[in-house]
Amino acid sequence: MKKLILKFLILLILSFNLIGAAIPITSNVFKEGIYNLSDFEAILKDKIYKVQNVSTDKSSYIIIFDSNLKTLQSIMLDPHSIKYDVTPLKSSYKVVIAGDGEIYFS
Repeated sequence: MKKLILKFLILLILSFNLIGAAIPITSNVFKEGIYNLSDFEAILKDKIYKVQNVSTDKSSYIIIFDSNLKTLQSIMLDPHSIKYDVTPLKSSYKVVIAGDGEIYFS
């Protein structure tokens, strides 16, 4: 009986450690927020991407800043927008997404 309780307690403690683990972002769909490109594994740097709002009824606005916070590009994306080319992304860039839409990078 003591062994069973001990095994259960160890399993319980290990499960709490797994719940709090940080998971890297690996999706290409982003919502409202300020993103630092060095934090993402899904986005390859120095590649020309296309962005599209895949939301059915919500608009979004995307702004790309360089390392000096100079605006490089800004795009208003309507719901189900066409794909727009964005400047080649570097790891020091920041991307700001405003609005309730979902932005897809391809």
